[in-house]
Amino acid sequence: MAIIQELGKYNAKQSSDFNQKDVRQGRDTTYIKFYNSSQGLVIYDKFDELTVNGSTRLDRSIAEGYQKGDMKYGALRIELSLQLKQTVDSILRRHHTHKRSNFTLLEVARMDISQAVLLDTFEKVCVRGFAGAVFLSGLQEKALLHTIGLHTSNYGQQAILYLLAHRIRSVGLKQAIKEMQGQVSSSTVGRYKKMVEVVLRDADAKHTKVNIVSYLHRKLKQFTPVMPRELATTGILEEVVQV
Repeated sequence: MAIIQELGKYNAKQSSDFNQKDVRQGRDTTYIKFYNSSQGLVIYDKFDELTVNGSTRLDRSIAEGYQKGDMKYGALRIELSLQLKQTVDSILRRHHTHKRSNFTLLEVARMDISQAVLLDTFEKVCVRGFAGAVFLSGLQEKALLHTIGLHTSNYGQQAILYLLAHRIRSVGLKQAIKEMQGQVSSSTVGRYKKMVEVVLRDADAKHTKVNIVSYLHRKLKQFTPVMPRELATTGILEEVVQV
């Protein structure tokens, strides 16, 4: 729950082709969701969801233990949904270059594909052009000014970069740069965009609190999908799956 709430503070992504729903206390559970027309990524606490919707004996047992405080930690679940046939086809063709369609279950249910697709989607949503804003929010004022000073000794430039840094904390890099357009020349906008991006990268090494995005990114790299045991012992894998 704490991880989801922490992610929800950073609603102003610098750039992403995914929209974001705020952290929502829904009927089922508290979740945060990112989506576009072809994919959806939702992050929620599975124990929390079982507390509301658990139906099996095991579900109810887990929910009861969770409510009583027997479980010290929650169970964070990250689900990726591929909503269009074209999206699935495109992903599978990248991993099976010898085929264009009619993939077997054995070809679809590969752990390396599952891991690669989930990691790539998470990076598009939370890492590329987003993590810098998260790192930046953890910098104290003195550290921020020092980081800016490493890149320019010009007082005027320092002032602009300082203002940009604070706007990025509030609205994200993309919107902060957009606010500059029309106020200064295009070349000046481009120069400050490059400068502040360098400051953001440097902030990576100076953040003063645990970075949730980096933590989840590291965990997803270690993630190993779990496949049903029956898949390896039956003839199901040879059936053709029309995807």
